[in-house]
Amino acid sequence: MRFLFYISLFLFTIFINGQSDSIFKSNDSVRNLFQQTSKPLKNKRMIYSTSLIDSFTNMNNEKSAELFVTNNFDNDQGLVIKWITNSIYREDGFDLYRREEGTDWVKLNSIPINLIRKSGKDENLDSEQQGLYDFTLQSSYNDFQSSLPRVFVLIKSIYSNYMANLIGIIYYDKIAREGLSYQYKLVGAGSNFELAISKKYTCSSYTKSPPPDSIKIERFKKRCDISWKPEILRYYGVDVYRKTNDSTFRKITKTPRAIQKSKDRKGNISFPKVFYVDENINKEFNYTYKFIALDYFGKESFESEEIFIAKKDFDPPLKPFNLVPVKHDSKMTVDLSWDYVLEEDLLGFNIYRSNILEGPYKKINLKTIPKTVSFFNDRVTNTGDYYYYCSSVDFSGNESYSGKIYLQIHDMLPPDSPKNLQSETGPGFINLSWDNNLESDLKGYFIQRSLNDEDNSDNHFININSKPIIKNSFSEKLSKNIRNKFVYRVIAVDTSFNRSKPSINSLAQMPDVTPPNHPIIKNVEFKDGIIVIYWMPNIENDLEGYNLFRKLKSDSSSFIKVNSQTIPKDITIYRDRQTSSETEYLYILKAIDINGNISEPSKAFFGYNPIEKLTSKIILSSELNQRKKRVLLNWNLENNEIEVQGSVIYRSTDENILKPYSKLVQENSYIDEINPGLYNYQVRTYTNDGIVIMSEVIKIELFKAE
Repeated sequence: MRFLFYISLFLFTIFINGQSDSIFKSNDSVRNLFQQTSKPLKNKRMIYSTSLIDSFTNMNNEKSAELFVTNNFDNDQGLVIKWITNSIYREDGFDLYRREEGTDWVKLNSIPINLIRKSGKDENLDSEQQGLYDFTLQSSYNDFQSSLPRVFVLIKSIYSNYMANLIGIIYYDKIAREGLSYQYKLVGAGSNFELAISKKYTCSSYTKSPPPDSIKIERFKKRCDISWKPEILRYYGVDVYRKTNDSTFRKITKTPRAIQKSKDRKGNISFPKVFYVDENINKEFNYTYKFIALDYFGKESFESEEIFIAKKDFDPPLKPFNLVPVKHDSKMTVDLSWDYVLEEDLLGFNIYRSNILEGPYKKINLKTIPKTVSFFNDRVTNTGDYYYYCSSVDFSGNESYSGKIYLQIHDMLPPDSPKNLQSETGPGFINLSWDNNLESDLKGYFIQRSLNDEDNSDNHFININSKPIIKNSFSEKLSKNIRNKFVYRVIAVDTSFNRSKPSINSLAQMPDVTPPNHPIIKNVEFKDGIIVIYWMPNIENDLEGYNLFRKLKSDSSSFIKVNSQTIPKDITIYRDRQTSSETEYLYILKAIDINGNISEPSKAFFGYNPIEKLTSKIILSSELNQRKKRVLLNWNLENNEIEVQGSVIYRSTDENILKPYSKLVQENSYIDEINPGLYNYQVRTYTNDGIVIMSEVIKIELFKAE
């Protein structure tokens, strides 16, 4: 099973005020690494990104990992397998299995693959690796899982296969034969937890992987935005190299740029448009880039092709000024003129127009106006509001913009009536929609409402909005208890405030969200071997029926519905045949109407099944494994002739009330994994006759390991 597994490379900054002192107090190397990572740059906007390790489906389930396989890069013999889990290492270690096509799984390791505990300084580790390794050894398993340094432990284990071996997340399969295909399976040691299965991989000589693909670079005045094809299962991150003019290449990423991704509320995965931003570039320089990917074994790919980015002029010309309009209402034309400063790289001018101040604005000249011309004649097709501005543009495409000006072309022609008015109602709201008017001088719409669905004369309608709305939709919030009928209509208005005729009316009926009154149970009696419940009938006209609920009187759990289908409204009695002998119950009743509204429950009513229990009992025993933190429960029914449906294990911690802990099991044994503490267990067996046979309660206590 795959899950979204995000490893935050720089999220230590979130916890610097809360946890950093306690976490890093004992380890200078780890503390220094944290301080280096989280130190903000002066006058720079800091973005703390997350590094995607892989994509899975369950964040909190230990059954989650990804296996990576490659040819042996040390001696060209065999295969190397590395894995990533959300726990980094596992307290009981891992078991690794291998199979060829058509064969069974074979375990490769004789002892669990786990964290190697070495004391003292390891000369094969640098200071940061040593600090993180020491931190791992000094932390308990649970403390390590809740700590932030485990993120850096994983990152260093990607860079260093020696570190990965110490942590216990890598295996060298030296007996894999060249030309054969293999598949690997990772399992939690001492368990049947199948964490991951790799794809088939053919053993051969090691070669570097291809470089990142589909590289795109967009140059701006002070930066270059860089992106590439994200291949999260092929490589972990990307190093960026750059040279200026005729200089040599220099790596400009301190660490490989990790692939990032995000997940929205609906579970859709997306990647950012830009993976790396090269800042503070010189506009006078040409630049050349190349890229190298880093895989999960810390090995570099082949270099990408060199990508040349030429220098570019980003300085715009001086903007036009004194933009002056002269309108001609009768001709539907506007004359524009402006002043400007003539510059060497000035190409000419563009004119932009919109019907609203905020835009969007559209360029209305088909060709750039020559730099020797400072006027433009615009012919409009509709009356209304118009906004203009002028821009100067140079030969590099840079533009500077004048201020905006406003004018109005008047008319006396009203818009068409809005068409296809539709209404949608729900509890506490009414949504209206209609077709957009096509008039270019449209200013918006007025919404009108009437409470009279029989007389639709104008004097019954009131305006809901005081100003015209632009959208062709409208939502109104009302009380959820309102059940009135409303009549709506829409009027269009243009920029000259000419109003259209009203749209065709739309009738909106508010839904019924009022539940029925709570029912009243009259009596509960035991009759003819079953419990019978009687109640008073509800009188609501829209009543659909009733639902009956039951629970054990001694149980603190929730009520459970008894009837499989809604009890019809004309029925006021129910015979409960699914009760156990010598058992006390509580019953409640709820009414439901045809619109799905459910009443408050009735008062709880007592019911009792007095039939004697069978003369049988359950013999329950237990075995506690302190090391593995497991309890084995075994039980037998004294009377083997009784036909049973199965058994349910009840459990409580300390002195709390016993609650159902398992599903209905058919076996006579059950394994429970527990944490240190006191536990109470009971087994309840259910017969085919609906009788419940309960065992004695036994106590189990698991002590903390010292």
